[in-house]
Amino acid sequence: MKWTLGGKREIKNLERHLLEREQVEELAQGTFTQNQGIVVLTNQRLLFLFHGFVNKRTEEFSLEAITAVEISKSLNIGTLRLRMAGNSCEITAVIAQDLDRMANAIRNRIKRRTDQAAPSPSVSDDPVTLIKRLSELRDAGVLSDTEYEAKKQELLRRL
Repeated sequence: MKWTLGGKREIKNLERHLLEREQVEELAQGTFTQNQGIVVLTNQRLLFLFHGFVNKRTEEFSLEAITAVEISKSLNIGTLRLRMAGNSCEITAVIAQDLDRMANAIRNRIKRRTDQAAPSPSVSDDPVTLIKRLSELRDAGVLSDTEYEAKKQELLRRL
C-alpha cells in the first residue's frame, strides 16, 4: 500500500478481522460510502475496513460474487468499481498505483475462477476418438458397415 495516512487504525486492527489461515494479498486505502478506510484482498475474500474514533464498519465482498472490475483514474487517485450480479459498488479515492494492483489481482481471481469453471472438452467428444470407437463397434458386429459410414461422415464434418 503506497499511502497509509487515514488507514493506520485499520491496518493496526486488520489482524482481528482475518479468518483462520486467511492471508492478505493486496491492500489499498479508499473511501466506501463516506468512510475512509482500507480495502483488503485476501486469499478468501475482499474486505473494506473502517475504524473511526466512534464508528466502525466492516464490509465483506465475496470473491465468487464479483463478476467484473472497472477502474477510473484522475491524476493520482481513482475509483474501483465492483460488479456483482446486477449490483455495483464503488470505492473511491484510491491511490492510482494501489488501484492498479488491486484491480489486477481481483481480475486474476475472476479469471482463475472462470477458467476452473469452464468445462474442458471431453475425450469422448473428440471426433477422431469417436470414429475409433465406431470402428470397434463395427468390428464387433454391433454396427453395420452402412451405419458406420453414415456416422463416420457426420463426425468428419465436425473436424
